[in-house]
Amino acid sequence: MPKLTITQIRQLSASGTMKKDISDLLGRPFNAAENRAYLESKPVRKVMSGSERIEKMRKKERTIELPAVEDPDRRKRLEKNTEKWLLHYMPNAFPFPFSDGHKELIANVITAAKTGQGVVTAQPRGDGKTTCLRGCSMFLVVKKIVRFPVLVGWKHSDAKSGFKAWLNILCDSKEFAADYPEYCAPFIHSTHATALKNLCWGESGGEFAGEKIGASVDSEVKIITFPNSIGAIAARSAQGDAKGLNVILKDGTVLRPDFMIFDDVQDPKRAHKSEAVKETVDIIENVFMGMGGRRKRLVSAMACTIEAEHDVSCYFLNKRDWKSTIVSRVKVWPDGSSGGTWDSEKDCKTRRYWDDWRELLVDEGKEKAAEFFKANRKMMTGKMQTSWKHGFDPDKDVCDIDAAMSEWYKLGEDVFSRAQQNNPITRGVDVYTLTPEIVMSRVLERKPYELPEWTQFVIAATDINPAYALTSGVVAFGKDQSAAVTWYGKFEKAPLPISKNLSEAQYHIAVYEALVRHGREIAANPCKPKYWIIDAGGAQSKPVKKLAEVSLDLLGLNVIVSYGRAGKAFKQSLSKKTKSGEEWFEGRERREKWLIWNTDYWREVAQRSFTCETGSPGGTTIFKSHSHREFAEHICRKKLEAKGMIGSQMMWSWRVDPGKDDFADMLNMAFVGASYIGNIGTAGLEIKKPTRRIMTQAQLRR
Repeated sequence: MPKLTITQIRQLSASGTMKKDISDLLGRPFNAAENRAYLESKPVRKVMSGSERIEKMRKKERTIELPAVEDPDRRKRLEKNTEKWLLHYMPNAFPFPFSDGHKELIANVITAAKTGQGVVTAQPRGDGKTTCLRGCSMFLVVKKIVRFPVLVGWKHSDAKSGFKAWLNILCDSKEFAADYPEYCAPFIHSTHATALKNLCWGESGGEFAGEKIGASVDSEVKIITFPNSIGAIAARSAQGDAKGLNVILKDGTVLRPDFMIFDDVQDPKRAHKSEAVKETVDIIENVFMGMGGRRKRLVSAMACTIEAEHDVSCYFLNKRDWKSTIVSRVKVWPDGSSGGTWDSEKDCKTRRYWDDWRELLVDEGKEKAAEFFKANRKMMTGKMQTSWKHGFDPDKDVCDIDAAMSEWYKLGEDVFSRAQQNNPITRGVDVYTLTPEIVMSRVLERKPYELPEWTQFVIAATDINPAYALTSGVVAFGKDQSAAVTWYGKFEKAPLPISKNLSEAQYHIAVYEALVRHGREIAANPCKPKYWIIDAGGAQSKPVKKLAEVSLDLLGLNVIVSYGRAGKAFKQSLSKKTKSGEEWFEGRERREKWLIWNTDYWREVAQRSFTCETGSPGGTTIFKSHSHREFAEHICRKKLEAKGMIGSQMMWSWRVDPGKDDFADMLNMAFVGASYIGNIGTAGLEIKKPTRRIMTQAQLRR
């Protein structure tokens, strides 16, 4: 049997060896001296309290390990090429190869961040600008080109979507997490603000082991702060307050934005208004571009789509100290030309093929149109090229070329030249083609008095010519300013025609009587218009105003007293002006109110609505019935020859053909009435927020 000394027993006891095991080595029980030595050397086991056990468990939960980079060589290789980096680490966001426009945009953003050169890139609508900018923002941070980029969109929902997209990359991208664990590990563990605040690195955290991570997610202000004081990333709305934007990093650094990325920062519904453009430019330049502080000149990159002539996009595209790039969906048209639209020759054979293809698409469906395109592809495409070969819907299109042409027909030249080409048709130089045949071709399978399902607002309009007739129509409008003429006609019954030889009083009585009789017909119209806009210019002003005072009780119609003024005479400077809108303003005196509007502007709007493809947004259609020859000739009686700015005023030059244009005047009034009452202008339905009225105590007592 081995013999153990008292010292050896003490050592075994201190190491935690059980008493029974030591006794087995001795081959006998302990004697008194050995038992005392064992007990004296036995380590005292500390009993933890409940709170101590909970704290130990929480500390373990708050500690995360930093995984090793899966493939450092791959990470280093991909960081040399931004396009490949985006395709690898964000595969779901970029399922197809990049277009020419994507490549230009990505290159411009990275160049701006590296060189300090402001850049702006105009791309077609729907090309994926926003997704590219979100990916570039993340790339700039992980590549350590900038520390705090801010992505600015127009709407608050844009900022919210960008913020969520970044969290998805950090939390859900396996490819990104594999090669950038120092960025992703905390957010994979949790995105809750309190949990992130208390997280610490474990032993694998290297120099930061045992320290707090310093990552945070602020969903209210849309800011993500990265671990270890690497930097931050934020999303903002151009309509929100961005002053004083900064983050405090783990090491105490107060970090302000060092790079701004603007994504379509303008209101498309107000892009044509100079006041709105000026306000937006001021916000961009004085608020967002000034967030770097006095000691830091912020660098900026912008992606945009031109919405109107002289809009915010055009301002920055023409900015002398910025580099500008314009990408068009159609790089080359079938005849080899380029530009905002295809100006084909009158007897162009290729154009006839495309027109036939369009008719097949509308009448017989996509299958027949696809067969026709495939059979005549060489003749139809010619030299045509687009900026993105993958930019089409395989379920609807054969390739990128017929997809682009489909949009060209559907949107119309004016919209396509802006939204897809970033090369708007220059107003004042362009003269659109409008013939009675074109107007008569805008007939749909819709019966008279039948309202389209998209109807948002219905209005009746009347042009007064007491010598022979009251020329009227009822027009329905959709949210996108699509118009449907549901009925038109002439009131020629007694007391018409009204002789000019009558006294002024007799003349006014006769006009008033005719308006009342015709008003009853308007009120009985199956389309049930609630508003009736009437031409009050000339000698019929007083009878129209008189009718307006009693029309609601007498006819159940709200009469709008309107005065048309040619562009050179239209001035928004009336002292009694109460409100104004798109080339119109309202005057008011006592109980009377009236509408004054720019006849040249609204005549052009109404005429252009017939140049759109049948059924496209902003287009006008007619009910199917008898021949619309007279109506169409009225619409085309005046032809726009030229238009341009003279000083600070827009001027129109019209060629007037012989004959009447009363139905055209009626339709022009319907369009301005939809803008005035229905808030439906050239930018579509404008939803106005209710304003609060401040009342005095005296007013409340009344």
